Amino acid sequence: MPPKLDDYELDELALDLLKFCARHLKVGGRLVYWLPVITGEDSDELIPKHPQLRIVAHSLQSFGKWSRRMITMEKVHGDQSKDEGVASLTLKDFRKKYFTPTSVLMTK
Repeated sequence: MPPKLDDYELDELALDLLKFCARHLKVGGRLVYWLPVITGEDSDELIPKHPQLRIVAHSLQSFGKWSRRMITMEKVHGDQSKDEGVASLTLKDFRKKYFTPTSVLMTK
């Protein structure tokens, strides 16, 4: 059974997307997606990684309190056994942080 939206964190969604694309894209196929991040907490290490996909390009668009990254990945090989090597992410609580006033975030 799929998770309820309330229980489906952004990091879980991103990892599921990478696993799905690694499984279903043809070698050479590309995935392009937006990844929202909190400004100040963003770094290149937060870009999700998968052993079957390589990052082709990424760019950052800032909106003040939050930003978004456009990430382009390309499937480089079809070895399904490497699906377990997906990097974990630290994107939990994005929704909560997004709706928290900036003054509260700065005092933490």
